[in-house]
Amino acid sequence: MAKVILEVQGKHYSWDCQEGITGAGLKDLIGKRTAGSVLYHTKLRFLSDKGAVTDDDKVPLSPASVKVQGPGSVVQMLGLFCQKDGKAVAPQPKPKAVLPAPDRQVPSGLAPSRSMQADRAITSTSRSSPGMTSGYTNSGGFQPPR
Repeated sequence: MAKVILEVQGKHYSWDCQEGITGAGLKDLIGKRTAGSVLYHTKLRFLSDKGAVTDDDKVPLSPASVKVQGPGSVVQMLGLFCQKDGKAVAPQPKPKAVLPAPDRQVPSGLAPSRSMQADRAITSTSRSSPGMTSGYTNSGGFQPPR
């Protein structure tokens, strides 16, 4: 027997299945195994790393996982069934891409960082709209708004 790992509501469960099972076969397996606990199991859809798994496509077997999608209530019923009866497994970690170190200089087309904006706001004495003033004069004294 082969195994398929179903990802239901963010949790992973291992299910025994036959080798070369299709999307339609997986829906039938879910219907048989849940014995009426998951209504409308035929409305479920499956998604693998390579894209959508149609009824005629072969379902990728373990260690790959297959995400279960569909109407929220049907996915929730399957999730409840799996919590009671399923074999929870840890998801396989995906390798993370290595990103190059960021440059320290801000390119001319990008916005400056928040700290640069804060420094600029403190040293700036002009306002973009003349009607809006803070109440402080250039000499540092407070003058209430008019």
